[in-house]
Amino acid sequence: MACIAYAPIIEEVYVKYGSGMSNLNVWGVTRYDDNQTINQYKIDVGVSHPCAGSEGYGGNAIDVLIDGQTFYGAPTYVVICPDYKMHFGVCFPPEVLCFDSYIQNCQDRLTAIFEVDSKQICEGAEVQFTDLSAGNITAWEWHFEGGIPEFSNEIHPIVQYAEPGFWDVTLAVSNDIHSDTIMQPDFIEVYANPAVSLQPFDTVCSYTPPFNLYGGFPEGGEYSGTGVENGMFYPSLAGIGEHVITYSYTDNLGCTGFAEQLLMVDICADVPDYSVAENKVFPNPSAGEVFVSPSNSGPMMVQLFDLTGMKVFESDFYAVQLEPLKLNFRNIRAGIYIMKLKEIDSITALKITLFTSSD
Repeated sequence: MACIAYAPIIEEVYVKYGSGMSNLNVWGVTRYDDNQTINQYKIDVGVSHPCAGSEGYGGNAIDVLIDGQTFYGAPTYVVICPDYKMHFGVCFPPEVLCFDSYIQNCQDRLTAIFEVDSKQICEGAEVQFTDLSAGNITAWEWHFEGGIPEFSNEIHPIVQYAEPGFWDVTLAVSNDIHSDTIMQPDFIEVYANPAVSLQPFDTVCSYTPPFNLYGGFPEGGEYSGTGVENGMFYPSLAGIGEHVITYSYTDNLGCTGFAEQLLMVDICADVPDYSVAENKVFPNPSAGEVFVSPSNSGPMMVQLFDLTGMKVFESDFYAVQLEPLKLNFRNIRAGIYIMKLKEIDSITALKITLFTSSD
């Protein structure tokens, strides 16, 4: 805050310099100051340091501030800057111009400085910049070499880097009087994402057993997509149609690349009438009552799918080798279906036709 002997000057200085006065002390020191005016000003603005008029020992105040300084009998002032440098002068007749050169020189010096959340990133990543500059700043000018955006006037900008390389960052801060610039060469290190490829997939049938996905390079990545679990593709889970399979790979720098291919799941309605592991199903076509002669004894799962890939029947049984297992499909509408018989070490897939007694 400030303490000046003459109220009109006080008002003019604060109107002219505004917040620029917040870090200054302006002391009025003269034998002709009115102590009552000064004290009232101290009350109004909350000044706690000693103001000096004739009753406030102005001469003694000058001797303390600047040893040996001659005391003038005209309105005098001492400007104390934020860096504690002092400027002493005479203002007569009292007018605000007396303070111009000193107060402008006392404006806060600016220091440009910033930090980022990460200096080493992968291609396509974003960086959060945080301004830590010191001083009464009113304008920010950023230049991000290789960044998007390349220029910014925001205080704390977010910048994306789409190309690998080592990129400079420049920040200039300023106000109406001062400015400061910092340039950090090769400040942001952007590493290329690994080149990743994925071989095309062959079409699979809806009844094809789950299988390990393949064809991703470099090896050691991860597969994802509809019907994918732990690197395996489940055609029945994915359903009929085209599915996007994504292969992603992360290198030792933490950068990730990916590739995609379509995997087609077909109903395969033209599956031949044969059974794997010598399973036998009869009669086929059937009016709804079907017998299965298993090839082994043990657990067996029976599933029935229509030509859209929808599962219409599923049940678990304990089969005994060569003893026919009776299945009742009378409640299932007439049509062509894909039957899957899952045993311990084999899977049967075959086409079966159901019809009603009136067909």
